[in-house]
Amino acid sequence: YNGSLLNKNQIADINLLINKRGPDGKGFYNSNDGCQLIHSRLAIIDINERASQPFYYQNLVIVFNGELYNYVELRSELKKLGTVFHTESDTEVLAAAWKQWGKSALSLFDGMWAIAIYDKNSKELVVATDPFGEKPLFYYNDDYFCFASRYDVLPILSGKKLEPDLKQLSNYVSNGYKSLFKTERTFLKRVKRLQAASYITIKDNKLTLKKYWEPASDIPKYKDDEEAIFNIRKELINSVKLRMRSDVPIAFCLSGGIDSSVLIGAAVKECGVKATAFTIANSDGRYDELDQVSITKNFLDINSIVVRPGERDFISSFEEMVR
Repeated sequence: YNGSLLNKNQIADINLLINKRGPDGKGFYNSNDGCQLIHSRLAIIDINERASQPFYYQNLVIVFNGELYNYVELRSELKKLGTVFHTESDTEVLAAAWKQWGKSALSLFDGMWAIAIYDKNSKELVVATDPFGEKPLFYYNDDYFCFASRYDVLPILSGKKLEPDLKQLSNYVSNGYKSLFKTERTFLKRVKRLQAASYITIKDNKLTLKKYWEPASDIPKYKDDEEAIFNIRKELINSVKLRMRSDVPIAFCLSGGIDSSVLIGAAVKECGVKATAFTIANSDGRYDELDQVSITKNFLDINSIVVRPGERDFISSFEEMVR
């Protein structure tokens, strides 16, 4: 944004990098006044071409990675306000909500997402992340602003050689991926990760960063364990139901733990979903959970696929993992 325009070779290189994030379609927008948007689509809701991105809605241009789980409810509310829809996609609901409520719509979205919205009239660009930062958004801001869902795209977008942050890389190798999301640091110096529940606005060459949501500090109080169990079970099932909206088959990662077992159990027993489960088997008996997985699989009568990576597979792929 507000930088030199990308050439065809750069766009091709970017599409190659982001293809893993979405092999179902490619899109490109050029405002001719400094804003370019590239999108690679993973089609889940309304897989028709009409819902492809960048998505154009009146004066708005949108690229959107993720899903709005409550798009059906928002769509119904917007229809009551006079909105006419032309697709069945959550992307159009996002666009219509933004048109109706502006940045206040961010606090209404239930889902996991990273979005970018460009207003062709005001020349304003907004990029935002979901409340828990589930979907990544990396950015570089120097002479101009650029962003991506993959940090390794930023050297192409910035046109500069960006040095690796070796300390952050060491954190990843030593402590795993969960150690990476507590700060805005990334594997590349000068590249930042937009934190959860945050948005950046760029207008007239001025960048502002704001938070739009904070977790509630009040904890629900129940009169006894029975009431607590009832309400937690209800909330869990309702949450799973929202996430089962899809126009493509649904699969789960299933371990021997209670969390994944409960989620796939709620999907199958309460939502009627015909789900497939994927499990990574461990050759080290200390970490093998296949017995527990088998119990869940048989109880739910689901299709289960077991992947068995070996030590050689890990070592041979280690360099690629770090890269």
